[in-house]
Amino acid sequence: MSDTRAMGFVLAMVLLCLPGTGAAAEIWVHPGDTIQAAIDSATIGDMIIVFPGTYSGEGNREISFGGKDLIVVSFTGPEDTIIDCEGEARAFALHDGETRASIISGFSIVNGYAHTGGGISIEGSSPEILNCLFRNCVAFSVPSGGNTIYPGAGGGVYATGGASPCIAGCTFAYCWAQGQDSLYPYRGSGLLASYSTVEVDRCLFVDGRGGAALVAMISSIDVSRCVFFENTEVGFDWTSDSTLEVDANVCDRGQDASYEFCSDSVCLPSGNEWGVQVGALGVGCGPCNTPVETMSWGAIKALYREPR
Repeated sequence: MSDTRAMGFVLAMVLLCLPGTGAAAEIWVHPGDTIQAAIDSATIGDMIIVFPGTYSGEGNREISFGGKDLIVVSFTGPEDTIIDCEGEARAFALHDGETRASIISGFSIVNGYAHTGGGISIEGSSPEILNCLFRNCVAFSVPSGGNTIYPGAGGGVYATGGASPCIAGCTFAYCWAQGQDSLYPYRGSGLLASYSTVEVDRCLFVDGRGGAALVAMISSIDVSRCVFFENTEVGFDWTSDSTLEVDANVCDRGQDASYEFCSDSVCLPSGNEWGVQVGALGVGCGPCNTPVETMSWGAIKALYREPR
C-alpha cells in the first residue's frame, strides 16, 4: 500500500464514528518499539500511528491510555499490523474514563487471554474500537470455591461499569468464553456488556466458542448491520432488525486463519442489502460459492485412466 493510500486509510478509520476529530501531534511506532511507551509520551489528543509488524511482549499488552483521550491507529490496517498477546494477557485495558475521543483502529489482536476481555477490557470508559480483528482471544474461567468455576466473560471485548463504547467494522473470530455451565450460560465469546451501553455496527462474529457471541447483561447493546456465522449461540438480551445469520464466506477459518473474505462474501458491500463492508478485513481469495458441475461416472473414471 502506498503512503498516500495508507494515510487515507488512517483518516477514514478515525473519522468513521467521530467526524471532525483532529490530533494535536503524531507519534510514530515502529517494530521494536512499544505502543505503551508512545502512549506514555503522548498528550491528550495526540495520534499514535503504528507501522506494520507484529508487536508483542511487555509494553504491547495490557496497554493503558491512563485516562488520556488519544488516537491509536495502524498505518496500513489489520492485515499486517498485529498485536500478539501470546496467551499471556489482553491487548488493551481502558479503565480510566476515556471518552469517545479515544480511538483504537486497524489492528489484528490475536491470542489474547484474560478472565474478562481477552482482547480488550473497557471499564467506565467509552472509546471507539474500529476495524479490528479479534482472533483466538480467550476469556478464561477461574475457580470460585469448592467445585464451582466462575466462567470467563467477553472473549474479544468486555465492557462494564457504565462503559459506552462504539465498536464498528470489527471481526470476532475463533474467540472463546471458557467455563459455560447452567448457572452462567451466556458470557459472550465475542463481546459481553455488563451494566453498560454499547453500539455495535458492521461487525462479523464467526466461530465463537463457549456461550453466545454477543451478550447484554443488564445492559443495552444497539446492534446494526452485523453478520453471525457458526457461533455456539448468536446472542442474548439485545435486539436488532438488521443482522444476518448466514455463511460469511471467508477464505479460511481456525485458530491461525486469516479470516479474509472470499470475493463473493456477504460481508462485502456488493454482497449485502446494506451496501457496506462488514468486518475488519478485505478480499483474500476468489469466490467460494462456485456452481457445481455435474459429471457422469464414466467421465470421473476417465480422469484416472492410465494413458495409452
